[in-house]
Amino acid sequence: LYTREREEELIKAEWIGNTYRSIWIQQFKKMSRAAYLRADMVTCLYEYARHLQIELGCPEEKIKITPNGISVARMENIPGKREEDLPYVNVGAILRVAPIKDVKTLIQAFAQGRGFVVNRFPSRGMGDYITVGTACESKKQPFTFMGHMDTVHPIGLFGPEVLKEEDGWLYGPGAVDCKGGLVCAMLTMEALTACGYEERPLKLIMTPDEEISSPTSREFIQEQNTGSAALFNCETGTEGKLVTGRKGIYKIKVEVTAKTMSDSMSAMEAVRKRVAASIKEIVLPDEVYFIGEKAFEDCEALTKITLSAKLKEIGAAAFRNCNELTEIEFPEGFETLGARSIASCEKLKKITLPATLASIGNKAFEGCDALQCIVYAGSLEELKALCKGYENDKILSVKELICKK
Repeated sequence: LYTREREEELIKAEWIGNTYRSIWIQQFKKMSRAAYLRADMVTCLYEYARHLQIELGCPEEKIKITPNGISVARMENIPGKREEDLPYVNVGAILRVAPIKDVKTLIQAFAQGRGFVVNRFPSRGMGDYITVGTACESKKQPFTFMGHMDTVHPIGLFGPEVLKEEDGWLYGPGAVDCKGGLVCAMLTMEALTACGYEERPLKLIMTPDEEISSPTSREFIQEQNTGSAALFNCETGTEGKLVTGRKGIYKIKVEVTAKTMSDSMSAMEAVRKRVAASIKEIVLPDEVYFIGEKAFEDCEALTKITLSAKLKEIGAAAFRNCNELTEIEFPEGFETLGARSIASCEKLKKITLPATLASIGNKAFEGCDALQCIVYAGSLEELKALCKGYENDKILSVKELICKK
C-alpha cells in the first residue's frame, strides 16, 4: 500500500476537499493495519522502515528485516576512477516503476478481474462514483444494485485497531452500512455470470456521499437508474434478517423567532433544557460506542442510566448537571472520560471504572460533592496516574476507594 506515499499524494492533491483528504488518509492507514494483522510475516529493508511499520500498527514480532545494500567484499576489487575521469561525477540508480494503487483502483481491479465493465465518474468535491456492469449483450432493462462507499463514523472513533476478525467474520465500521452490501452485490453478479445468466444486464452503482444525504450523487443515481427493470438497495440488515424495504427521511428547516430572555438564554436552549429535565431513565443499546459533548447535560430528573456494553468514550460535559443521578457504572472496554463529563452531579455517590480506562479529562468530577465510593478494576498506582494533572485528585480521597488489583 505504501501508506506514507499515498498520504503525501493526498496532501498534495488540490482536487480533494479537506474533509475527504483526512478520511482517505485514515482509510489507507486502516488498510495497512488490516494487512499487517492478517499477514504471517512482514518484511522491510532497514531498521527505520521497521519502526514506521510498527507505528502504522504492525505487531513487532511479525517483522523481519531483509538486509538491503551491497557486499563490500564483492565490490572491493572494482577498478576506481581513471585519472581523466576525476573531474566528473558518476551517478547510478536502480529504480522500479509501479502504478499508483488506491481504494477505487482496488475495486476496479476486483471487478475487471472478473470480466466486469467498470466506469468511474468524477463528482463535485467528493470521491468518484463507480459503476460496475456485466458485459451482457441483452437489450432488456437491467437489474441494478446500489450501495455507498462512505461511512458515518468519525475518524478515530474505534481506536487504532479498526478491523477485527473473529470466527470467520470481519468486523469494522461500515461493515453493515454499507460495505457488506457492496461485497454481496459484486459476489451476486459474479455468481450469476458464472452460472451463465445473460437474460438481462447486471449493474452496480456505488456512491461516495450517502451519509450526508447524497448532495452530489442524487442526480447521478437518478440518471443511472433510469430504465432499470428493478433496483436493489444493498444496505444490509442485522441478525440474519432480510431487508425488504427502507424508510425515507424528511429534512425540515425550523426557523424560530424569539425575544431575548432576561437571563440571555436563547429560546432553543430553553426548549432543550425543558426536554432534558423530563428524562428520568436512559438505556443505551450496545450499538452505541460514543456519547457526544453535552449529550445529556441538564437531565436534572435522571435517576438511572444503563450504558452500552460497547461504549468507548463520552464527550465533554456529557452528563453534567444530572443532579438526581446517584450511581454510574462504566463497562469493561470503556476508555475515555471527557472533561467535566459527569461534573456537578450533586447526588452522585458511587462510580465504577474499568481497568481499560485510559484517559480522564480535566475536572471530570468537579462539583460531585456527595461522592463516597470509587470502584476501580485497576491498581491504585494506575488510578493516580490517570488523575494526575487534571484536577481529578478528589476521587482518591473518597470515603471508600476500592482498587481491585
